[in-house]
Amino acid sequence: MPDPVRTKSLGRGRAEWYFVEMRHRHLIHEDYTLAAIDDIISRGRWNDWSELRDAARADPKVLERITRVCIANAGDPYAQRYFFWMNYAKEHRSAA
Repeated sequence: MPDPVRTKSLGRGRAEWYFVEMRHRHLIHEDYTLAAIDDIISRGRWNDWSELRDAARADPKVLERITRVCIANAGDPYAQRYFFWMNYAKEHRSAA
């Protein structure tokens, strides 16, 4: 039996596949918990990141949670996604 996920992705170009919506395992009822934010930062795609950015702009608590998740991963020099989001949070926290 063919895999439904692979079957859906057949015929899509690289750019199209990048913008497919991903449901994150820890994102329940659209609440941005620490685990959900960690999941979005570590495995999210462009659309996921833009939704997280919009949520951070709308709610300062989300911005604080992003900072907490990024601090927890700051020890890994290869965690570039976390460094990006840490800088984003720092910039927007000081602007608020």
